[in-house]
Amino acid sequence: PLFRSLDLINITEIKNVQVVTPSAFRLNLPKSDIDGLVISVSNNSAATDSSKLQCGSTYVYPGEANLTESIEFDCGSLYGRYIHATIDKSGSKYLILCEVILNVAQDNSSLMTLSQSKAEAVQSSDEPSKPANLAIDSDAATCSATTNSENPWLRVDLLQPYYVIAVKVKFSGEGGNGASVTVGGTLLSFGNDNFKCGETLTYTTNSKDYYTFACGTPQLGQYVNIQRTGNPVQLQVCDVQIIYKSVLDIYNVGKISALRQAFRRNMWKATDQFTSSRNYNCFASGREPSTYWRLTLPSTTVVSSVTIRTASNQGLDMTGVSVYVGNVTTGGGRDNELCGTWLAGDTSLPIVNPIVINCTDGKTNGVYVYVVARSGSKFASVFLCEVELYTPSWSSWGEWSSCSCSSKEPKRTRTRSCEPSGFSCGGKTTESEDDTTACKTDSTIVTDPQAVTVTEFRPVTLSCTVNPGCPPNNVTWFRDNSAVTTSVTRTGDTSTLTISSATSGNAGSYHCKANNGVGSPASSAAASVIVNVAVVTVTPSSQSTTIGQSVSFDCQVNGAPLSDLSWNNDTTRLSSADTDITVSEVSSALQLLISPSTNSSFKNYTCKYFSKSATVSLRRDGNFTSWSSWGTCSKTCGGGTQTRSRMCTNPTPLNGGKACVGDASENQACNSQLCGGPPTVKSGPTVN
Repeated sequence: PLFRSLDLINITEIKNVQVVTPSAFRLNLPKSDIDGLVISVSNNSAATDSSKLQCGSTYVYPGEANLTESIEFDCGSLYGRYIHATIDKSGSKYLILCEVILNVAQDNSSLMTLSQSKAEAVQSSDEPSKPANLAIDSDAATCSATTNSENPWLRVDLLQPYYVIAVKVKFSGEGGNGASVTVGGTLLSFGNDNFKCGETLTYTTNSKDYYTFACGTPQLGQYVNIQRTGNPVQLQVCDVQIIYKSVLDIYNVGKISALRQAFRRNMWKATDQFTSSRNYNCFASGREPSTYWRLTLPSTTVVSSVTIRTASNQGLDMTGVSVYVGNVTTGGGRDNELCGTWLAGDTSLPIVNPIVINCTDGKTNGVYVYVVARSGSKFASVFLCEVELYTPSWSSWGEWSSCSCSSKEPKRTRTRSCEPSGFSCGGKTTESEDDTTACKTDSTIVTDPQAVTVTEFRPVTLSCTVNPGCPPNNVTWFRDNSAVTTSVTRTGDTSTLTISSATSGNAGSYHCKANNGVGSPASSAAASVIVNVAVVTVTPSSQSTTIGQSVSFDCQVNGAPLSDLSWNNDTTRLSSADTDITVSEVSSALQLLISPSTNSSFKNYTCKYFSKSATVSLRRDGNFTSWSSWGTCSKTCGGGTQTRSRMCTNPTPLNGGKACVGDASENQACNSQLCGGPPTVKSGPTVN
């Protein structure tokens, strides 16, 4: 066999290959005898690679008269790094290639770096301290290892099916030499009986790169097995990465090992991955009543839609074709669930290629897929160039939402949908990423507390505003570096320390500190609190008045508002509603105006400021009454005396008022005539 290979460097999805060869009529070159030419795709440059997949049919030389310079090989959708051109016929041959042109698909595959949240791992045996989960911990420096045993293996459960394009494995030392990789959905033989993606040739201790096992075509599976053949040998795996497409991206039954049955030969051509409408790439049934084409799937499958590619000149034969899905083979397939019918028998509608039949009720599941020609017509047939099945599957996960930082453990969520709607994919539509590093941010201080000078017994309020970060922070207050645990409140992003009645013991240096466990705690600038001693000042301290004459007293406290002051009579707080009393703010003082109308107004009054006070005295000074008339003379002759008096009751002194100044009585001589003569009276009083 002649062999040429083209290295694409990376694993690529090949849609078709165009080979340009020299024309014997135009070039003076030996004829390129391409009869029997095969184009194949693999991940191995060796000509004998057993894993390579054929890209289209073997070219059959039509004769020199019809020789063209360009031959197209339809690959459908094959994945690999190498393109092989091989002539598998004996004899002396020339393989002359002037140009190889590739039509490749846009790369919409994804690389999955495994972690224990995305996969689970188990191995046939565990070397001490080297369990299977070290192969999926996203750290290529830590490796799992089996014991030395016969054909050891490691299995990775992806937790849900993926279309696996390739598997990248980093081994430790020679712990992967001769290893192979399988992908699929069965656990028979511990998962080693699934589709084989490839095997290593040589893996030495000098190799530091990942080895890529390309599956050729995407393999639907949940389990990835890595097995090393030999006895005894040890399997050592440091990291596993998956190149995949979601189940929705591609589901062509030609990629599934399935039994194909119909009434005519060549029924396999409907699933050979050739979408060309050239007749030799298509399956055609006979024109017989109720003819059908049946595909047997490996297991029960939910089918959401079926795409049928047919030849354009056969479109009318396909009018009225129906698709059924289920688990029975009776009734020519019609006893299963109807997925849908194309055009519903309306032959007047234009021809469509491809035909898409969507299942809508979510009930179309089973192991059999029937494509059934329209009933009641002996001329009906099915002409199938390719049949593709699509299953309901999850869309890609959406973008992560904004972080939710309301709880101690921040989280963010993302959603996905089962497509098409009406079907169930199993699993959850929303997932959360808890305590994610992406959500965590430090707390910072936005506004520092401000210094305060206050009179004792007055309230003090200190505030600091924080950027809480994520998760939420705790704010602690400190006075002179000692934590303050009382009277602290939090409103939104502002923390407030309140001292309801400041005393000298509350004076000091205050600061707040915010901490949410991310990074170092944030501390505010210090703010001083100064508490001044309160002094109650009253002026005047004492006054004297009398009924009907008003007097006033003023009260002040340094640095305190007048609203904190009160005038009191004993334990009763006074107001302007009280008799003879007016309390008002005058200038910078709380004034007490007293207009006495009764003796009860003459008393002591107290100005209070919390526990401190000062007392004033309202007194009344005494005053004498008028003199009384002179009393009777003590003698009728020979010189006597007579008296008159007055009282200190006009008014009586009250509340410490001054006593009357002067004598309360006075005397004068009287009847000074000699006895027996006429009486005489001396003028002027005599004071006794």
